[in-house]
Amino acid sequence: MITPSSTTTTYNEVSPDDVKELGDVKLYGKTYTLSTGNGITQTTLESNLGLDSGSLDSNLNGTKAAQNATEGSAITIELDDIKAGDTLTFSYFWDGGDYMPYDDFAFVSINSNLYSLASVSEVGSWGADKNGIFEYTFQLSDLPEAGENLNLSIGVMDVIDTVVNSSMKINIEYLEFKS
Repeated sequence: MITPSSTTTTYNEVSPDDVKELGDVKLYGKTYTLSTGNGITQTTLESNLGLDSGSLDSNLNGTKAAQNATEGSAITIELDDIKAGDTLTFSYFWDGGDYMPYDDFAFVSINSNLYSLASVSEVGSWGADKNGIFEYTFQLSDLPEAGENLNLSIGVMDVIDTVVNSSMKINIEYLEFKS
């Protein structure tokens, strides 16, 4: 569990013990590679991330087109002592290995609220990639009940098929928290 301080903090203290891995996840140093190859089923992933059944088929709060997700991988981290107005920032590298109409995507979930990070339709087919930065300022509605932790999950999903792999890298050393 990660507890930020009241100033800008780089989560250098994040260790693999803080991260739950689901599906095809590999750790090299402090960089996680999440792949749709050898992932777990959408149903299993949603259940382990505390998401409603079918939620990864949705438009992820209007951030992508709704399509049939099939399998994927994710990491999840519990955050403690988050306040409204705090900001979480991380960088990622997306490699969209598939092609349209197989719109594989990367996502982030903040207490079961889903948002798209990247997709094949956004960056292009056959290995088109994207370096991105995700920044999110927590609102009062994001905060868990007293005594509970906020769940941050980051993942990748195959869409329609399970044949061609897409992947994402995220370095947990550079998860930043600003209060």
